[in-house]
Amino acid sequence: MPDAEQRPEVAPLTAPAPTGSGAVDEAVVLWRALGLLGVRETVLAPGSRSAPLVYALADGQVADMLRPHGRPDERAAGSAALGTSRHDPAPPAAVATTSGTATAHLLAAVMEAHHSRVPLIVLTADRPVELRGTGANQTTSQVGLYRDFVRFEADLPAPTATGATPVELRTIAMTAARAMAAATGTHPGPVHLNLGFRDPWCPRRPAPELLPVPTTTRIPAPPVRPTMRTRPHDRSCSPAGHAPAPRRRTPWRSPPARWWSPVTAPDPMPAPSPSAIGCRCWRSPVPVPAAATCWCRGIRRC
Repeated sequence: MPDAEQRPEVAPLTAPAPTGSGAVDEAVVLWRALGLLGVRETVLAPGSRSAPLVYALADGQVADMLRPHGRPDERAAGSAALGTSRHDPAPPAAVATTSGTATAHLLAAVMEAHHSRVPLIVLTADRPVELRGTGANQTTSQVGLYRDFVRFEADLPAPTATGATPVELRTIAMTAARAMAAATGTHPGPVHLNLGFRDPWCPRRPAPELLPVPTTTRIPAPPVRPTMRTRPHDRSCSPAGHAPAPRRRTPWRSPPARWWSPVTAPDPMPAPSPSAIGCRCWRSPVPVPAAATCWCRGIRRC
């Protein structure tokens, strides 16, 4: 008699290669664990503290299991993840945001998932314990932010800065399994994982070694290309190294007989009264009002 139920083979969860950042190492294990547990869609909002979650998506094993989506706003990211989970609740979607007040924008999506019994995994990046409660800009207490609307919540401490220890990696994997079980259990709904990340937030690889240049090798100079020079007067171009075109001289032209400097007077100019006439400039054919400014002798009245 064949077995009534056959479980599919699942690849074991292995530790990632060291990246030089404990936050990225922990994020890689988190994505791998969620992917092995059935998560396929994840929505991310931009932010600096949540950068390890973005770098971890470049892992080869993670890229084969998860399909990331980006949204410029946390409210849009929460709505997109909620709609994805509502469409197919079997593999719940995950939404990730940065730390601080950005986490409050997911409250509407969490409340909707709670009342609709839709599984949703909420990942929020947070500051390490030593940086909490310092009064920094755009920060808040994220622990228990969705307490009344989630099935499970956990505040994970920040891993070691230079590299996560095996205990820290096992802790994040076990916590992800507990959150997945609570989100898809008999009473499905949202779960919240608050992830503490300590700087550095991006992978740190050793700098490439500089190869010494052999002394017997001569580096050829780059070829000299003729440049075009433009003269502002005649607008003629000539390659560098050649004699430029002769400059054309414009003969002097005397100004017209009825030429005068502009006068700041209303247009049309009213008929001046004898008391309003200030001067009669030799360049102006009309009297200049005293209230106007004559520009023939500078910024002043004549």
